[in-house]
Amino acid sequence: MIYRPLVALAFTLCACANGNQRVPIRALHTVQEPPTEKTADPTPKAKGTTLVGRIFLEDLTPATNAVFTLSITQRTQRSSRTRGWGSSTDGHSRFEYQLTTAAPEDGSLYIRISGVGGSGDAFEFAAPQYAIVDLTERLAPGIVDLGDIVLATPTANTLMGRLDDRALVEHYRASQAIKRLNGAYSRRVESALLEMGRRGGEFWTEFLRSEVEQVRAKEEWRIGDLEILTCLRMAEGKRPPLEVQVEGPRELTCEFPDLPTLDCSLVNADEDEESFSMSIGGDYRSGRFARCRIDVIGPEGSPIQPLASPGFMGGGMFQTKVVEPGMGYKFSVQIGSFVDLPSPGSYRLRIQYHDQETIDSETSVEGLVVHQSEEFTLDVFARPVEISRGEYQSIQAHIEALNVMAPVLLVSGHWTDELDFRRDPSSPADHLFHAGYRAVPALIEALSAPKGREPNSYDLRRRAWILGMLWNITGVQNPTGGIGFSALGDYQWERNWPTVDSKARTAMSQFGDQSNPIHREGQDPLVEKWRSMAPFFPVEFLD
Repeated sequence: MIYRPLVALAFTLCACANGNQRVPIRALHTVQEPPTEKTADPTPKAKGTTLVGRIFLEDLTPATNAVFTLSITQRTQRSSRTRGWGSSTDGHSRFEYQLTTAAPEDGSLYIRISGVGGSGDAFEFAAPQYAIVDLTERLAPGIVDLGDIVLATPTANTLMGRLDDRALVEHYRASQAIKRLNGAYSRRVESALLEMGRRGGEFWTEFLRSEVEQVRAKEEWRIGDLEILTCLRMAEGKRPPLEVQVEGPRELTCEFPDLPTLDCSLVNADEDEESFSMSIGGDYRSGRFARCRIDVIGPEGSPIQPLASPGFMGGGMFQTKVVEPGMGYKFSVQIGSFVDLPSPGSYRLRIQYHDQETIDSETSVEGLVVHQSEEFTLDVFARPVEISRGEYQSIQAHIEALNVMAPVLLVSGHWTDELDFRRDPSSPADHLFHAGYRAVPALIEALSAPKGREPNSYDLRRRAWILGMLWNITGVQNPTGGIGFSALGDYQWERNWPTVDSKARTAMSQFGDQSNPIHREGQDPLVEKWRSMAPFFPVEFLD
């Protein structure tokens, strides 16, 4: 068994360029004379190496008068050290930096350019884009011109498309070298593989076949051959070798918030009946299978972003096995733990899987070799709340009587109509939990801000309890994480509600007490979210 690291990192990089023709990032050259134009960085000159170059965004827009972060990493077999500094470009997107660090005798040296931003007519704040330059080769004193450094987002599809076949191979090889320094940079390698698969043809078919064979010859467990084999099949015009299968009908229905749990399988369905390696298990300690993602299109045709990880750690025990044709393994996906559906309606979903990376919280998996199921639909219906006006008013009174000075009680076992209670309710919070969904509309209504004044500390504590009770009943919008961070102040977790005498519906399991200050900034997004969810719980008065 192998232990997967608890925290999965995800960084993205890009390549250097020279003019409009892209070159591999190791293609650096030393010049004898400094640039003819003065750069914006007034770093005093000293004996050593001075790095110069120009920075461009992914769309080839010059990053003029921009600030950025330059990080330098020295890595050996025993240690790694990274230091970062702020720098800037001039009106011609040039920068200059005096390097006082040399490559270690038995290791590597590389720089990372990130955090590019600025203001003015020439340049606006950029989306997260990165570049890395390998400086492992000994650098002679003098000026080292890095050329035109083109930043790229994680997908880097536009960058890949600008490379000719030879440059794409060089970019792929350089990316492999960077990945060996840090395995978190796999998206850079896979972006190149996907571009090879998209191009297809005899050259790329032979190249990718050779890469598959090399991995299988070098790696005892053949780790990574699935990603290359998938791109080979793409180049050959064949279907992916791994199928993601979802059991059951293609058209599902449910009443909110009882979103279904899907039984899924990963199966070797390669047309040429080749075996490949797969990771079996692992990445479950966050509370969901983190190598999966649910791709969701909402009723209006827009993508629904995934929820943040529900736990504070990841990883778990896993094995790498060679999977023969027709074989695979099963797993389950609880839709409600992956995605937050904003309103009743019809949703289109696909289950996506990556064999090495955690993708559950990724806003986009473009640039990664991801396997996905066929599309299916989920019709989500509102949960009408039938209640008398007298009981509604009674629930409102219980909300006002909450002991808001006590720590908010949170439970992992949520309300269902099959719960057995061992005693009658004895506190306002008991009454609200016993009422179940009949209390939800009044709880949402009570989140409204006080009229004519800003919320005070008592109002914030009251809202904290209301947010906690909404979670306890429905099991959605966990107020202790995600957009609700710092929303509750003091709170404590229990398995079940104190009066419950049976196992409740469990969305996730947490424990322990927390003591934190309450911040309105932490409450407001969660309050607005619940108010937008009111259509899920329409009130139907019985009198």
